[in-house]
Amino acid sequence: MRRAVLPILLGLGLAACGSEGTAPTDQRARQCAAETRAATYAPGMSELSSGGLEVRLVENLVGDQPGAPDRGMNTLRLEVLDEAGVVHTDLPLRMKAWMPDHGHGTTPLFHDGEVDGEVIEVGPFDLHMAGFWELTVLVERAGAEDPVVFAFCVEG
Repeated sequence: MRRAVLPILLGLGLAACGSEGTAPTDQRARQCAAETRAATYAPGMSELSSGGLEVRLVENLVGDQPGAPDRGMNTLRLEVLDEAGVVHTDLPLRMKAWMPDHGHGTTPLFHDGEVDGEVIEVGPFDLHMAGFWELTVLVERAGAEDPVVFAFCVEG
């Protein structure tokens, strides 16, 4: 009897995690409208790290089209500025996309930044489910990682 309970519980857990990604679009949109932790995406938005760095989200690409983070393959184009406003492409960074409500992220979990002119590109990475995502950019400076978090609700 006990052995039958575990597969049932596992199935329910997987169904709960997967159900958000398959909910009707209007239900996902209502969920995102009610999400208070998420920022509204805008090209050029930025966040400050505790160490004084500004990470500016120049743009996000969904596939090869500019737009808000959405289900599917995304690529962040970032600028890292120091306290004087100087852009740095010499500071290594990586990004982790994580769904805190579900306790999982993307595969692979971390994505390294690549310099592309004056910006650093991170991705592509797959936001495979609708819901609340935290995109944590970890900038390496003076031997330590200085985190910046962009939080979005993905409707797609």
